[in-house]
Amino acid sequence: MRFFAARSGETLLGTAAVRLMPGEPATGGAAYGEVKRMYVDPVARGRRLGVALLQRLEQQLREEGVALALLETGADQHAAVRLYERAGYARRGPFGGYPDNGLSLFFGKAL
Repeated sequence: MRFFAARSGETLLGTAAVRLMPGEPATGGAAYGEVKRMYVDPVARGRRLGVALLQRLEQQLREEGVALALLETGADQHAAVRLYERAGYARRGPFGGYPDNGLSLFFGKAL
């Protein structure tokens, strides 16, 4: 697990985490990084912190030789969906044992 924080002095403005995962059938055997948690405090939104945190996660994955980022998010998380789509993530099928329950959306990006 890799965890990053956006701060202003002592004030925590946002966080992001990625989990390194081994290959599986849903990824054609390729190892991947699963974006696990992204959060930006509402008072800090609109400052592109989500973009910066996501870019930092992707940079970390590249540095560790991981060429695929995947994530699961809720279908009702409209701001998150926009962030991921603008960052080049494309919808894909489930992975990592997540069920295809109609409540989740799955995204992936080749790094």
